[in-house]
Amino acid sequence: MLLAAGTGGAYAINTIGSRDIKNDSIRSRDLRDGRAVRGNDVRANALGGREINERSLVGSRFIALEGSEAGNCTLVVGTYVDCVGVNVDLTRRSQLLVLATGGLASNAAGVARAQCEIRIDSVDSPAFTLPGDLTNSTNSNAVDGFAWTDVTPPLPTGDHEVALACEEVQGDAIIGTPTIAVIAVTAGG
Repeated sequence: MLLAAGTGGAYAINTIGSRDIKNDSIRSRDLRDGRAVRGNDVRANALGGREINERSLVGSRFIALEGSEAGNCTLVVGTYVDCVGVNVDLTRRSQLLVLATGGLASNAAGVARAQCEIRIDSVDSPAFTLPGDLTNSTNSNAVDGFAWTDVTPPLPTGDHEVALACEEVQGDAIIGTPTIAVIAVTAGG
């Protein structure tokens, strides 16, 4: 331990603490390595908007985020067809927020019906059954739109396939412009 001798006695140099330093008096050049304060020098969640350059934040560096859009999906009776899908690589155990959209259309006159489900790693997730029910439609454009949102149970780390799969129930049904978006939701940050 070093002692500093002065006009009023001795003071232990290695006992200087936060109370002994005037606020805003320490600069980067005063630090041992002459560099600015780094992330491990800062208490968790102590920095706010003023201290962070938001343009430097890229969401995909923090969470898995994927999306895709496909052209019209021709359906088959009794067989689910993956109309649109994405792969999500999870770096930690996470739930997935899945958003799927599309529109039911008919390629022929008469009734057109379909049912769809969200599949995670080829296993169906409880979803909706009928995205639409067209009667006497001959319009091949998507005329009966749907949107579905779900949060999955927690999934382990690694690559996961997420898909919107549909099958024809009646008529000549198609799913127009199916889309899917997936965001990883990690509890506890």
